[in-house]
Amino acid sequence: MTDIAKYKERDSRVADSIKNWIRNKGTIEFIGTWEEIHNPDFKVVEFDHFRMNAISRMKILVENHSVKMLDNETDGEDQ
Repeated sequence: MTDIAKYKERDSRVADSIKNWIRNKGTIEFIGTWEEIHNPDFKVVEFDHFRMNAISRMKILVENHSVKMLDNETDGEDQ
């Protein structure tokens, strides 16, 4: 993963690329599926709690970002 990020970004941005990739809903689901297939000790129930919590946080971030964008758009209309 780090080699791919280094190829795509400058060294100073590699960590940011990995963090962004890990935050992606599809990535979280892929990791869960991978673990179910390849890890006989994978704890599905615990991972499901983690997955739902992560998705919930993602929704909040998107909603907050949308509100800020709407606030910025309406600020410009008052002038």
